[in-house]
Formats: sequence, structure tokens, C-alpha cells
Amino acid sequence: MKIKPEIKYGLWGGLLLMGWTLIQFALGFHTDKFWLEQYSAYGTYLIILICVWLGLNEKRKDYKGSFSVRRGVKESIYQLIFTAVISSVFMFAYDYKINALWVERLIEWQRANGTPNTVFLRLANDPQANAVVLSNTETHLCLYFLGIVVVGASMAFMLSAIIANSYIKPTENTQQ
Repeated sequence: MKIKPEIKYGLWGGLLLMGWTLIQFALGFHTDKFWLEQYSAYGTYLIILICVWLGLNEKRKDYKGSFSVRRGVKESIYQLIFTAVISSVFMFAYDYKINALWVERLIEWQRANGTPNTVFLRLANDPQANAVVLSNTETHLCLYFLGIVVVGASMAFMLSAIIANSYIKPTENTQQ
């Protein structure tokens, strides 16, 4: 039985993101080397990019030359939601059990060291933010899930456009 590419690479993406988080933990990015943590997101983006690329390449074979950007993005969204659910369930356990309250410690470190604000830090650090009623950990979990889907969808759009354009063949009626 053949597993659909969006499920296969969604599962691989989730497992790789879980592994990447544990590697960051083992290397101290989430415990005492917070200055390196700001760069670790690039590893997350790379994992998402590779898994989306692999999934799209396998999926285009299923469409036998009629692959479009719309189809690529649609199939990738399924894959990304699968990845986000798997890795977010793990991150819930990670944020509350494995490395409890690491996000709060990261925020404290960033406040003390004056690191540049990101979207997450603006939400977490703004004492006047009436719209943000969640703690830093819950905000992190929400933004983690949404980040995988939104960043992945933008990557899927670009990759789908590249793959779809590679299938455009000149017709016999094309004038030069």
C-alpha cells in the first residue's frame, strides 16, 4: 500500500522537527546558550523546506504533467497541517514537561540582554497588549503551530510555482 506523499512527508517533517528540538535542548540552545537559540529557527525552516520540496516532487508525479501551483499549495497545506499537529503535540510536552518554562527563561534572558524584538517577543513582552491574554508558553505554542503552516505555505507557493513552470512545454502553435 502506497502512503500519500502529504502524509509521508508530513510525518517525516513532524519527526524531524521533534528531533531538531531535542538536539537544540541537548546543545543547550533552550537552557543556557540562549544567544544561539535565535539562529535555531533556520534549522526549523530548512526542515520544512526540504519536506515540502520532497512532498511536492513526489506529488507532481501523481498528476502526470498537469501539476499546477494551486494543486501544489493545496497538497502542501495538508502536509503542513499534519506536520504542525505532530510537532505541536510534542512541543506541548516539551514546553511543559521536558524543558518546563524554558520560554519564560528565554524571555527573561532576552529582556536582560536587549536582543532585538521579533513578532513573538513583541507579543510576549508588551505589558500593554490587551489582546494577548496568554502566557509566553501558550503564545509560543500557538505561534509555533501557525508558523509551520504559514511559513510552509509560502514556501509551498514558491516551490509549486517552480515545479509547475518546469512542466510548461511549448506547443506546436507557438510563434517565435
